[in-house]
Amino acid sequence: MTTASEKLTRKGSKHEQPEIRRMQIIEAAMVCFGEHGYNTTTIDTIGKQAKLSKGSVYRFFSSKDELMLAIIEYIAGEFDKRFENETAGQSYLEQLETFCRISVEEVIEHNALADLWFQIINLDFARNTITRLFKKDLAIITNIVTGGIEAGEFRESAKDTVPDAMMAMMNGSFLLSHILNQEEKEWLEKFKRSWQLLKSQLIK
Repeated sequence: MTTASEKLTRKGSKHEQPEIRRMQIIEAAMVCFGEHGYNTTTIDTIGKQAKLSKGSVYRFFSSKDELMLAIIEYIAGEFDKRFENETAGQSYLEQLETFCRISVEEVIEHNALADLWFQIINLDFARNTITRLFKKDLAIITNIVTGGIEAGEFRESAKDTVPDAMMAMMNGSFLLSHILNQEEKEWLEKFKRSWQLLKSQLIK
């Protein structure tokens, strides 16, 4: 699979070189954090993975914490781009299905970072960013459900139950699969059944 830094490199503009280096470091950090965990990984380790000096890494990121936040923002940004592109012209129900599908695909793609998520979620430096992104996702779901109600596509009662239930379903499924060490296929099947049950509460 072509990485983001490789895509930027192909464009070839000198003005894009700093962004290429920055993306190269983020991708290297994702590999290192996924393989070694947050606490064990050092800036030196990330630099070696990126084939850059420690000083080059520090020119872009002042600390490991800042780099971790950049990874979180990068993954969230990629999700937002995909969601915007793939939901154009979709019904409200299709938008919710797309939200679920992309969420699942992102978890699978970044599965190596699953342990990392549980390592950092309660750390002070990450808590505000993670909370903000959770609230953003909840707002997206709430807006879709509200639009579906106004369009006559969803039940009126969905506004009070479905947004929170969707967030609980997605994050709960991820947490449970991690704790039980479920195979990807088993986890996906359970997720699909949960979505079908939730969908039955939506449609009139």
